[in-house]
Amino acid sequence: MIRLIISLLTLLVASAVPLWAQDVLPPIKRDKLSFISKVTCGIDAFLEKYPEADGRGVIIVILDTGVDMGIEGLKRTSLGTPKVIDVQDFSGSGNVPLTVGKLDTLRGRVCLQDTVNKVTLLGIDALPQPIDCTYFVGVFKEARLQNGEVPDVDGDGKSETVFGIVAMRTKDGALAFVDANADGNLSDEKPLRTYRECFDTFTFVQKDTTKLPVMTCALNIFLDKRLIVIHFDDGAHGSHVAGIAAGYNIYATPTQPGYNGIAPGAELVSLKISDGAIGQLTTTGSMKRAYEYAAALAGSQPKPVVVSMSFGVASEIEANADMERYLDSLLEVTPNLYVVVSNGNEGPGISSTGLPAAASRVISVGALLNRDIARDAYNSEQKEHSIWNFSSRGAETPKPDLVAPGSAYSTVPNHSQMPLMSGTSMAAPHVAGAIALLLSALLKEDPEGVRAGLYSQRVMKQALRASARPLAASLAYSELDYGAGLLDVPRALEALRAYRKSGFSARLVDYRVRVASSVHGTDYGTPAAYHRSTVIPEAEVFQVTPIFPPKVPLHEQERFFRVVSLRSTASWLRPVQRNVILRGKEGASIRVLYDRSKLKKPGVYHGKVIATASQNSKFPEVEFELHNTMVVPYLFDHQGWLTLERETLRPGEIRRYFFAVPSDASALTVSIVRQGKQPCEVSGALVTPRGAVAMPISAPADDEQESNVSLTRELEAGIYEVVLQAESGARQPSCFTFEVAIERVSINPTVVTPALLRAKVVNTNSETVRGSLSARISSYVKTHFDTLYAGQIYRLPILLSEKDVALTVKLMLTKEDYNKNTDIGLLILDSLGRKLVAQPVDAATKSIRFVNVYDNPAQVFFEVHYGFADDSPRNFVRLCIEEIHAIQPVTLSSQMNLSVELLPFVPVMLEWQIPNDLPQIPRGYTYRGDLRFEDLFNQLKSIQSFLVPRY
Repeated sequence: MIRLIISLLTLLVASAVPLWAQDVLPPIKRDKLSFISKVTCGIDAFLEKYPEADGRGVIIVILDTGVDMGIEGLKRTSLGTPKVIDVQDFSGSGNVPLTVGKLDTLRGRVCLQDTVNKVTLLGIDALPQPIDCTYFVGVFKEARLQNGEVPDVDGDGKSETVFGIVAMRTKDGALAFVDANADGNLSDEKPLRTYRECFDTFTFVQKDTTKLPVMTCALNIFLDKRLIVIHFDDGAHGSHVAGIAAGYNIYATPTQPGYNGIAPGAELVSLKISDGAIGQLTTTGSMKRAYEYAAALAGSQPKPVVVSMSFGVASEIEANADMERYLDSLLEVTPNLYVVVSNGNEGPGISSTGLPAAASRVISVGALLNRDIARDAYNSEQKEHSIWNFSSRGAETPKPDLVAPGSAYSTVPNHSQMPLMSGTSMAAPHVAGAIALLLSALLKEDPEGVRAGLYSQRVMKQALRASARPLAASLAYSELDYGAGLLDVPRALEALRAYRKSGFSARLVDYRVRVASSVHGTDYGTPAAYHRSTVIPEAEVFQVTPIFPPKVPLHEQERFFRVVSLRSTASWLRPVQRNVILRGKEGASIRVLYDRSKLKKPGVYHGKVIATASQNSKFPEVEFELHNTMVVPYLFDHQGWLTLERETLRPGEIRRYFFAVPSDASALTVSIVRQGKQPCEVSGALVTPRGAVAMPISAPADDEQESNVSLTRELEAGIYEVVLQAESGARQPSCFTFEVAIERVSINPTVVTPALLRAKVVNTNSETVRGSLSARISSYVKTHFDTLYAGQIYRLPILLSEKDVALTVKLMLTKEDYNKNTDIGLLILDSLGRKLVAQPVDAATKSIRFVNVYDNPAQVFFEVHYGFADDSPRNFVRLCIEEIHAIQPVTLSSQMNLSVELLPFVPVMLEWQIPNDLPQIPRGYTYRGDLRFEDLFNQLKSIQSFLVPRY
């Protein structure tokens, strides 16, 4: 497979522009526009000083939804050459299988028949004659797009059009013709080659000729495989990030000049990895195959290749996913390849870095809300740059590596109305473009060093981190929020030069840092120490091992020798050793001590031990870092309350509150209470112990004294976090009281007989609790167990009764199986394959819900689209699927008084009668009910489900 890719890329190299060969246009004007901010990271000053270092000589590869090469801004580089030089689709969404067509006549005219798809095409006599007399024919069916964002490509209001395609071998190579207007006649269609050969594109013709085509398409023709692959961007996301990374003259018109992305001189390669039909999710092996293609490109021609990937999912066990291990191994053996990824949008809680952003060798980027885009796009006059609340944070891993602007107006296809997007997706291409600028400058001043690999990924990552600038201390951010800091391109170039001069770039090696996980258990190693408990340990031991590329001979690995000095960045953190010898490939154990007397105040503490072998550089020459994060939670008082009065946050300031929720807690309520009439522009999020946002917390309305949220049904024991931030554009500080309250009412149901439900209710609060108990039958359920192999789609037919109110299907995976994915999508389809609802999966347990709209029994289908990182057919995951049919609740009756007074620690026994005339349900299903305790104000304080067995 790799050999085939490399041979195909020789044509690409021939068509690409030689370094500096066409450097004839005037320099780029200094760009201070906020739409893709150059000022924030010093890019405007960099390009003014080095106008020719605008990315020329560098290829940026976009792994995404595709890139629309017909958009103004993605047509040309600053040199006037084609911007997008290659497109590939690894998702399978554009695949068109070919068969040998049958020549025939129709009404006296030569035609070609596709006997498989029952399509007849005229105009064959106007096409070139194939050298082997063989016509290949296939069809692109619009119906395959019906569940995506672009279900109608020709504007007829339906998803039913069929577009015929004919391909053939000619003396000049493979040609194809697409019936783009779907009239069944190819005589008016233009010949198309594989895109990288001649940059041929086409568009589907609109029924309304006054409307623009929805998107630009291109082909890859594989006649030996009897396959044509159509490339397009039906998601807009890929085109948007491409414009940020390397757009040139974006939105330009004859009367209005456009503006540029970060590296307007760079060329682009689009590698589509997502399928719009399943919600723009990656498919099995698509991400890995795209990286293999990018690596082959990096190894087959001299230009540096920078990958920008703004795809990923929430992680379960950070730095232990299949894709993360693959990327680390790939970067070991591909010196001409640079990989930048978005850190994830699962913030603001700590330990929320996504997958595969936790891979140690990739450059992971968080999202900044920079002042200029906040002003011009969001009407917010921030005094300082801030971090977007959704930006994923570190703790379990030392990520993100740095932050960059996470909002931009950029290029999108005609079908999109979203030129402004925000996310870590927008921050990653900003850094990828910046790397292209740096490499472009180095190609000019030190081409030998670039070719020799002295500015490899590891060196680039270290230089970007060493040169990054911390954010304003007034906002209370830490390295968990922004990594090493804000991207600074001019300083990064200085760092790269300094590392080259000192020899650090030549001697820098990668290290594997591992420490036993206190979160997932000691069987797992993570790259950072992370303790989230009521007990802080006295010490921790890190294992540090040098990592050598496979080409390094064993005897050289054995001769490896380095002495590093250790220093701590925190007063509570101290390494036992001052100096450590690393000899051979075995590495070293490094013990660090925690001064628990300095870790008493509740909050989050982050510190690191930095290992250096030299102190002779303006920029730190860091060998490795040992990151440590300690969470010290608040404890509830004996009444189950936590109250912090007179809290104050300056505009934009962030504050984290951690509190330990015990196992007997049944409900949790968080409140923000305004202090008198003082400003209270504070909002935030309640975050679960695993770092996922449970629910947002809004600021009190102008006419309200407080705002609160409650969590009951999904409450679990552990250390919860509340992240609050004052409105960055506020005029005054916000003042408030922060309150958290828990209830401890446990309900233990037992179905004694099919007709009798009994429950023991215990109040473990310190005071009497008054309220009411109710019991009801609310659903019927069935659990399925299965095994899903790579490349398969799990499909479960489900019959809905006309009495079903809603259908919920819950997918449950082990954390280990979850970590095998690059994306997982849940869909419920109707009998015609049309999407009813879709839900991406961001945790090992996830549900999808469909409200029943049918008046009669109906057949629907539940599907699991599992995108395996490794497409080996032997790869599998185990599925546990719970099928839940909600019905109109049947309230159970009781002869007892259900308005109860629960004394502390005094059990109360209650009983309910289960009706014997419950409606019939299908064989294999079981009724499920729930017991609810509500206080005098009808606030839910405890809930517990029960099953009614069938005898």
